[in-house]
Amino acid sequence: MDKLIKDVKEKISQKFHYIIIEGIMLYEDTRLEELIDRKYFFILPYEECKSRRVLRAYEPPEPYPEYFDVMYWPVYQQQLELFTHRADIKLVDSTNIIEAIQDAILADIQ
Repeated sequence: MDKLIKDVKEKISQKFHYIIIEGIMLYEDTRLEELIDRKYFFILPYEECKSRRVLRAYEPPEPYPEYFDVMYWPVYQQQLELFTHRADIKLVDSTNIIEAIQDAILADIQ
């Protein structure tokens, strides 16, 4: 996380207008969260989330076949429950078409 925070601060100092940071654990570190102006959490139903994850190749690979069900999905559900009650995090329905998602986020940041 320290490297990510350093990299984000560097980009901010270079006057980047937009920096996209992705990851389910981003809001676990307040140092990083304080650097983020707009926060979004993408919502997906279990089956869709699992089917998308299966299509990805991870390096290193996930440690065991049940990783999604045992580790990832329970953490996702915990995060979703927390973020549902936070006014500073906008929930995005990821089942919408990508153009609709992009349009909504672009409208929000302009």
